Amino acid sequence: MNLKIISDDTFRILDKNMKSYTDSYINDIRTTLTKKFNQGEISKKDYEEQYKLETKKIINNRNEINKKIYEDLANRKYDKEDFVNSERELKTMGLHRVIDLTGIETIVKNVQDKKKLEQFSGQKIKGNPDVVLVDMYFGIHLHNLLRLSRSEASRTELWNSLALNPSIVKYLKYRSELWRTEPPKLKKNYFFTYGISDFVVGNHLARPWWATELSRNGKDYTSSIDAFLQTEIFIMRWNNMDLMHNKLWALTIIDFFSKTKFSVAMREVRLHFRRAMNDYAASGKFNIDFSNNINIDHEKFKEWQDDKYDGTKIEGPKDFSVSQSLIKEKSKILKDIAKLTQDTRGNTFIE
Repeated sequence: MNLKIISDDTFRILDKNMKSYTDSYINDIRTTLTKKFNQGEISKKDYEEQYKLETKKIINNRNEINKKIYEDLANRKYDKEDFVNSERELKTMGLHRVIDLTGIETIVKNVQDKKKLEQFSGQKIKGNPDVVLVDMYFGIHLHNLLRLSRSEASRTELWNSLALNPSIVKYLKYRSELWRTEPPKLKKNYFFTYGISDFVVGNHLARPWWATELSRNGKDYTSSIDAFLQTEIFIMRWNNMDLMHNKLWALTIIDFFSKTKFSVAMREVRLHFRRAMNDYAASGKFNIDFSNNINIDHEKFKEWQDDKYDGTKIEGPKDFSVSQSLIKEKSKILKDIAKLTQDTRGNTFIE
């Protein structure tokens, strides 16, 4: 089962349909009701009755719309003309390589298995799994299955075509509803990508793939696991930085966050250390300390792409490898910067 790239004309139809669905959500006025109650404009009895009625309306409305979205994606029938059939056009897009999706059904099944998530992440799960662990498992396994180059993964057409796969639709439904006490108000970029920001922030397919790609140490996905464990703050905010494309720095910041004992809450570090890193990156010292001269073995990468996918062997390409001794050495630089960095209350990150 190979990935077929959807044509622009067909995607425009799908996108228009998706917009018509998402535009049909009714406005949630419950916050306004709460504000009116707190200000004494309505009684407690009226507030409770209206809130209950509004909640029922919203749940029914979202259930109806979400069902239409999932069914439209999963059950739509496509003709040959709906896809890009010209080899020349595919080459122009950089999407002419055959991408075998055999194994995606198993990945989608396993990512919903708590025991498999625990085994893979090393984390104990009580109740529903954290979305970070789901993204971790899915992102790393998807990376291993698709074997994309960064060029291929930078094409919105690829991710928008992948979103039409029936197994992927099941995953998107599972991921979108995870930890929701009510049906979610779905967004278009949960399913489709429209630009670079969706690759690292909005999209449930591209985001975990890019999080894996930016954090792997060659064939070793251990650093990717560590990156995901830094929570969505790191995945969404730090992966949006150009610095993450410097492999040595990316591996160092992940190692630094994972192994350092900070004197302030880790959330504060993830939120505010970015500013210090941006200032450091603007200095000439950064280019000396983190000279991005890691040699990439493109032949090894091509070999990995050509190898048949084996779901029991989760390894990336052997295209580069950064030694732990070098990462440890560079972490000392970040530690020195952290000693001079303060949170919003004036507390230094490391005493």
